[in-house]
Formats: sequence, structure tokens, C-alpha cells
Amino acid sequence: MDLPLPEHAYDLAFRTARTFNRFTDKPVSDETLHAIRELMKWGPTSLNLLSEASFTDP
Repeated sequence: MDLPLPEHAYDLAFRTARTFNRFTDKPVSDETLHAIRELMKWGPTSLNLLSEASFTDP
């Protein structure tokens, strides 16, 4: 089968992907948060509804 993405992309996204369950107190830059937000726009959602988490302190 001819895959449209390199094999390592499938490994990263599906075969070896893991959910992080530990966090640190290390600050995350606004640039990184913006990049994450941009990626979230393209992810699948239930009923095509975009549910967003707040990334900033209240």
C-alpha cells in the first residue's frame, strides 16, 4: 500500500503516541500555547463542536 505520509509519521501519531499524565511547574511560552491552539483547530471533535480549554491563568 502506498502511504501518503512517511512511515515514521504514522508511528508518531498512532502506534507510539502516549497520553501524558505528569506535569511540571515549568512555564509554557505564549508562542507554544498559540501553536497548540492552532493544531487543536484541526483535531476531530464530537459532532464537529470545538471545545477549547483555557490556557491562561484567570
